[in-house]
Amino acid sequence: MTVYGYARVSTAGQSLNEQKDTLKGSGAKLKLSVDHSDGV
Repeated sequence: MTVYGYARVSTAGQSLNEQKDTLKGSGAKLKLSVDHSDGV
């Protein structure tokens, strides 16, 4: 079974890379990541 992951940050204090690493470490294939920490 394929496990998909989704990583999202909304503040500058959150780490997109840390979330991606955690998802990949749990066997998820990262398909989408979103970074809104710059206010856009």
